[in-house]
Amino acid sequence: MSQQGANRSFMDDLDSFIDMAREVVEVAPADDPDRIIWLHELGNTLRRRFTVTGVLADLEDAIKVGQEAIDTAPNDYIHRGALLDSLGVHLAIRFAKTGSLPDLELAIQVTRQAIDVVVDSDNDRAFQLTHLANHLGERYERTGSSIDLEEAIEVAQSAVDMTPLDSSKRPGRLNTLANQLHERYGRTGILEELNKVIDICRGITKAAAEGSPDQALFKSNLAGHLGDRYLRTGDTNDLDEAIQLAQEALTTLPPGHADIPSLSSNLSIWLAKRYIRNRETTDVEEAIKMGHRSIAVAQPGNPSLAQYMSNLADCYWNRHTLTNCTDDFDAAVNLYQSALDHSNSNIQTRIAAGKLLFETFAHASQWQHALVASQTAFGLLPQLTPRSLGFVDKQRMLGRIVDLACDTAAVALHLGKEPFFALSVLEKGRGILAAAIEQIRVDVLDLEQSHPDLAGRFLELSQVLDAPIQGGDSVSAQAVANRRGEASVELEHLIDEIRKRPGFSDFLESPSEDDIRAAASLGPIVIINLSKFRCDAILVEQHQIRSLPLPDLTIDKMNEKESQGSLTSPSILKWLWDIAADPILQALGIRGPPPDDDWPHIWWIPTGGLSRLPFHAFGHHFPGSTETVLDRAISSYSSSIQALINGRKLRSDSAKDEALLVAMEDTAGQIKLPFVKEEVSAIAKLCKSMNLESCVPDKHKQAVLEELQNCKVFHFAGHGKTDGNPSQSGLLLTDGILTVSELMDINLRKHAPFLAYLSACGTGQIGGDAFFDESIHLISACQLAGFRHVVGTLWEVSDKSCVEISQTVYESIRDGGFSDRSVCWGLHKAMRQLRDTWLSTPEQRLDRMASSEREEIWSRDILSCDEGDEKMEKLFWVPFVHFGG
Repeated sequence: MSQQGANRSFMDDLDSFIDMAREVVEVAPADDPDRIIWLHELGNTLRRRFTVTGVLADLEDAIKVGQEAIDTAPNDYIHRGALLDSLGVHLAIRFAKTGSLPDLELAIQVTRQAIDVVVDSDNDRAFQLTHLANHLGERYERTGSSIDLEEAIEVAQSAVDMTPLDSSKRPGRLNTLANQLHERYGRTGILEELNKVIDICRGITKAAAEGSPDQALFKSNLAGHLGDRYLRTGDTNDLDEAIQLAQEALTTLPPGHADIPSLSSNLSIWLAKRYIRNRETTDVEEAIKMGHRSIAVAQPGNPSLAQYMSNLADCYWNRHTLTNCTDDFDAAVNLYQSALDHSNSNIQTRIAAGKLLFETFAHASQWQHALVASQTAFGLLPQLTPRSLGFVDKQRMLGRIVDLACDTAAVALHLGKEPFFALSVLEKGRGILAAAIEQIRVDVLDLEQSHPDLAGRFLELSQVLDAPIQGGDSVSAQAVANRRGEASVELEHLIDEIRKRPGFSDFLESPSEDDIRAAASLGPIVIINLSKFRCDAILVEQHQIRSLPLPDLTIDKMNEKESQGSLTSPSILKWLWDIAADPILQALGIRGPPPDDDWPHIWWIPTGGLSRLPFHAFGHHFPGSTETVLDRAISSYSSSIQALINGRKLRSDSAKDEALLVAMEDTAGQIKLPFVKEEVSAIAKLCKSMNLESCVPDKHKQAVLEELQNCKVFHFAGHGKTDGNPSQSGLLLTDGILTVSELMDINLRKHAPFLAYLSACGTGQIGGDAFFDESIHLISACQLAGFRHVVGTLWEVSDKSCVEISQTVYESIRDGGFSDRSVCWGLHKAMRQLRDTWLSTPEQRLDRMASSEREEIWSRDILSCDEGDEKMEKLFWVPFVHFGG
């Protein structure tokens, strides 16, 4: 019999059984135990018919009769687990077609109940574990919660382990495991993990019955994995095989099969990739055909529909870039817009479509349309990173929209929008992680006085969401995740309720224009926005907010300068003065050294790749020169204006007058730092003169974290580590790394400490370009923990220079008291002194450079920064920075 005939016979069998089962259920007494079995089988068969025909009514009926079977069965019914498990599958499939998240949540809930019911065999339990893995994997794709992914992998592996090697069910369970492992590869990028997934899928594809729907699914999945490996390695054999497998999979499925939309879209993706590589028009034409097919046969509420639309839009856009066909441009725009607006699809896909729509319009200089697209995408950001999501998961999500805020602000200024509008975009679209933490750690003193009941509830829910997500078994991790989800929803409702009370309408709202101008009361705030479209400085003063175009500062020019050498060489510092710092200072009326030592104070907020640069060091540095930032103003930094405002609200009233001093002269696996002992000894003496008791703890993470709860000053001297995953950057201690993530987990705001001094390399360095917008580094971690001021570094520092700089800073605090001014003034003074020494004579400067070469082996860095720089360009007075109010 032909495959088509076999499929027709299969459909006839399904129809006949459904008709018979309906009749039996209709006439059987309600208390007949056999009626439960018929209901169960009817539901499963309706679901099978849906997967072939795609008729949603069958799935609705399957859910209805599945629930009826559970409601009818007694609590001790021997097959209750099977009933619950089947209902979970029905609900999960409806979620896949409609995007209704409550369906998926209920599917996970009833499948867990099924697992908890005593089962007759390992095979029953393996069935249920496999289904739970699939449901958790679906929720991971929707929310990005790594807790769901790790549990999905764990239970999928358990299901495989329970399944005999010769079981016909083993391929399907291996496929589920491979799907979850592939998702983990998407997070880790470890090629060996992807290779393992491909090996698993090759085996199950070969083992599956030839021409079966299962084999079609396995082939399609294998095609996707091979395509991913092509993207990673560039091996065209993988791409060609991916296309062949995807085509074979599609030809196997009967018309109307529920998997046709996803398989068609996947084939479209890989054909489009081959078109980009080979420029064969037949590939892009077939890709477009398959893309249209995926959309045409998908249910309107299918949660993957935005992805299908975006994939097809990519095809049209790729062809437009070669042909300049306006019809292709219009098609791409319409599809990206439809994907952005598709409310049933997951937020990640919709925002990605919005970003692509923005860039498509911008490419065509349709700036107003571009701005509207980006604003729509911005409106979805709160859903991308709900309060319940863990920090690392939020970081990963936000890495996908890097530059969107900067580009949107640039387009807004290009259109002549008010500078405050552009500034608001930057405030809302950058630093989202920090803002989320700040909100749940906000001081609610005013609320406590007016509405103590609301304040108490706010603090209770905030504590749930602020608690670290600890490791552990999957059951306890899911319990924590579930509670966080509930608390997140409750907190949103509570915030709405608080805002309805008189005097609290702006509770946790973004700062107003008046608030932002008030933040400049101590000195101007300068936001430098670097975009692929243009660069501007937004100048915030007490009486106005204005923008200043910086036309000579471009990404291309920055990349060109970086390719020629260090971005911190004297020649680059001169160039950056000429094109950026000098125009900014002139606009602010700062045209020379201050008279009578009345130093103006500037807060710099750089965006994107500019966050790597030392704005305080821009200038023409030679004896007698005043054409430098350092000789005209005191400089401090912030990640955002909101962070600056929040930091100034901290009440620095530490529990003890204690200085926590950690000196890591010797660190396992790292070079010895001979000046660390001298540095900390000098700081201890200065602290004593300020009536601070020195605390020198055991150099283990837990001991340091415990002492942080009581200190007024924290001084770390040792090695720093910058990681590609910014949350894993940290300070090296005896038993490992005190990470950014661990520092962010602690909340010291009840007794906010005054100063964290991080005398190590790269404590203000961001690991990975994808995270520039979030300013995730050790300095910001200390600020979020509750330190009012933080001194850190932008890159590697000299061991000896650290001693000189830190001593001058602490002397300034001793002389000026624990004031905001004393910290930034001390650092400013220290850098000028070290710079002047460097410049004092040509001979001494050369000696200093030679010394720099020798001291390089004593730099406080694990991974050397800018290793290709010429030795003479390592200006060790430059990288020190102050963050705080």
